[in-house]
Amino acid sequence: MKIKNQELIKEFKEDEAPRVMILKGEPFLGDVIDELPSGIIDKSETGIGATTLEIDSNRNSIIVVPLKAIAASKAKKHKSCLYVGGDIGEIKRPTDKQILEYSQSKGDKKFLVVADSLKRLFDVLGVETCLTYFLMIDEVDSFQLEGSYRERLEGCLDYYKMFPRENRALVSSTLLKFSDPELLKEDKSIFKYENSRVRDIDLYYSDNEIGAAFDHIARLYKEKPNDKIVIAYNSVHGSIAIAEKLINDFGVAFEDIKILCSANRKQDVKHFVSELSNGILEGRINFMTSAYFVGVDIEEKYHCICISNSHPNFRHTLLSVSRLQQIAGRCRKQPLLSESIFYGSTIFSPADVINIDLLIMAAKAKIKSLECIADNFKSNQILAKQLIKVRELIIGTTDVLQYNFVRTNLNNEFVVSYFNIDACVENMETAKVLYTDRYTLHQWLLISGHNVTWNFTLSDTYVDDKPSNFDEAKQEQVEVSLAKLQELVDPKDVLRLIMTSESGHQTEIFNRYQALSGYFENKEELINNLKELSEQNATAFNNFKDAYKFAYDTTGFKDLIMELFPEGSKHNKSQIMEGLNQAYSKTGLHTISSMTTAVKTLNKYFKVKKDKRNYIDGLPTFEIGELYIQIKK
Repeated sequence: MKIKNQELIKEFKEDEAPRVMILKGEPFLGDVIDELPSGIIDKSETGIGATTLEIDSNRNSIIVVPLKAIAASKAKKHKSCLYVGGDIGEIKRPTDKQILEYSQSKGDKKFLVVADSLKRLFDVLGVETCLTYFLMIDEVDSFQLEGSYRERLEGCLDYYKMFPRENRALVSSTLLKFSDPELLKEDKSIFKYENSRVRDIDLYYSDNEIGAAFDHIARLYKEKPNDKIVIAYNSVHGSIAIAEKLINDFGVAFEDIKILCSANRKQDVKHFVSELSNGILEGRINFMTSAYFVGVDIEEKYHCICISNSHPNFRHTLLSVSRLQQIAGRCRKQPLLSESIFYGSTIFSPADVINIDLLIMAAKAKIKSLECIADNFKSNQILAKQLIKVRELIIGTTDVLQYNFVRTNLNNEFVVSYFNIDACVENMETAKVLYTDRYTLHQWLLISGHNVTWNFTLSDTYVDDKPSNFDEAKQEQVEVSLAKLQELVDPKDVLRLIMTSESGHQTEIFNRYQALSGYFENKEELINNLKELSEQNATAFNNFKDAYKFAYDTTGFKDLIMELFPEGSKHNKSQIMEGLNQAYSKTGLHTISSMTTAVKTLNKYFKVKKDKRNYIDGLPTFEIGELYIQIKK
């Protein structure tokens, strides 16, 4: 790291640990130094230009970010970089050939890589080539916080440790504590402004924080017709509920509301779905979930509203002080027009003492048990071949808020999941320290140096922020499960997921995947069906499974049933029972003794419509429609 402009530096403690550089005014890092140092980098403020500095540096770089939205946003801004990730909007997944051609082009190479695609980059370029690059993992706090449901995020740490120390860096403006002893040995650099940014914050405490937030949004929409509004609320269904109430009860124009969320939730928001194109908000009222809390740049002014929902089913919406800083930092045209935070007191009460050392000891004890099992299996020639699979099946969860503190690394070895330990500690401390009373969040924001106005607000507005029989926590578990299934290479590995399931909801999804996997050639189609069925009970799922199995039957059973019950034919329930039993007896199945059961069974095969106007032998008839599941050609 070389200094480019000494005049922009107030103080530089180069020989201390950590190294601290205090900057005059608010310059970008690229105006001060020529490249990022290695190790852990605390850039203190959002928008200080760490990523841009690495892109402009005179070396080959691999810049890894947690989400497609972040990588795509940066790729649009920096045309010289090659985006490596899945399709998102106008930015497409590069081919292997494009990756290789870019790596062999002239000039400095800059790969902008979504975390899930880092393995692919290594596979295409080769380990030896990749290790000659400088690796920057950006927004590393997001890797820690989200690793509990995206295993590949912590997998990036395995690649990080492969690089020489001088060729790697972990970067964030809101660093969390690290429990990984190897990371604690990294050099650390802190960059901060002489005068930290001071935010003007209106803090609203309420026993109805969602209603109070709704009132505030509606008031701003009416009183500030030329201003845009951003609501940071990490709940898709909660955002939809507020949006629909604004339309139905307050007359907000439908086209004025947009929701920014992760790719796997866009199907849920449907007509509200939005992209952040060139940093410009598409709606007057814009909701955003955690996928947009870090990394993205919004290039216009707006009113920022943050919601921490204290309801037990919405614990994942609670925002730490550092998360609030990240959200406010999305605006690149500071200061914000206004910043408001709505919150309540949570009844969630985690353990009084959070001991990182005990969590690490528990993880290591579990690994030791697994290694003992491995030794026993190695002594048997037959079992030795199944060792890896058996060890994966046995791994369980450490019962602290459903976090798993053991993971498999790139070599299929069990290691401590330090990022999950970091996330567990951070989330427990956020809930316990900030949200168990009405005043602590206020005090922490004051300590951070901000101008904070505290308000107690009442609201009679009721927002039904979840559909009937809906549990936001359950939905989150469904999303976690589907994400893990997406990463499966071998469908047989679903057994490992079942055995390591972190909740009953996850187990249910994994079992359903296993039950249906034999009937679907297309994995995406199977996962989409699982998502649609996630709110259905066991009976509805079994009916779907039977219908699908029937539609794609190749044993001759379907042909026999369709011959007995051709489309358009009509039968009473006695005839239906007789026909089904005729088919069942020929195929060795148990016969049906109830006419009602017979009709229900036929409904699994066909769309059957009751005809009350036509009778056969005094009984109403049922008309046979098309197959319940239509076969895709």
